[in-house]
Amino acid sequence: MRNSGAFAESRVKSILAKKGVAGVLDEIGLVTSDYARRVYYVALLDNVALDGASLATVLQQVGQRIKSDYDRRTVRTALAYARAIEGMTSSYDKRQALVALIARDPLPAAAKQSVLTSAASVRSDYDRREILVAYLRQQGVDAATRQPFLDAANRIRSTQDQNRVLAELVKAERR
Repeated sequence: MRNSGAFAESRVKSILAKKGVAGVLDEIGLVTSDYARRVYYVALLDNVALDGASLATVLQQVGQRIKSDYDRRTVRTALAYARAIEGMTSSYDKRQALVALIARDPLPAAAKQSVLTSAASVRSDYDRREILVAYLRQQGVDAATRQPFLDAANRIRSTQDQNRVLAELVKAERR
């Protein structure tokens, strides 16, 4: 079952609760299929915000354990952007990087979570609004991203900018 990737999401949640990130990484070490490894890594990224040390460990493991270019790229894209953007302090530069990432179609679930988490940390209301509007137009909001999206929108202090984001959300949900 482990090597098929089936039920990876529920297994990762269970292991996280009992053994933390290290336990999930140990479990991934037992998996023999690149596809299943990718599924486990993505499930890990979808269920926990990794600190810098954990991000570095996952990047290293992905390079060592996954041979498939597609599977490696899928996991690394989400991780690399999250790592690169987390150190940016300029709202403008962060917006440019996030909007470029958003324009990729489609984003893996882990990358969507990273974009929304990063958007919430942008200091400029204007830049946060532009990120969230671009996200809505390109990626849309689903059950997994709705709350992180709303959390980022709620951090907008400007009533005008917040209203624009929420109006775009209503339009997107009507489509």
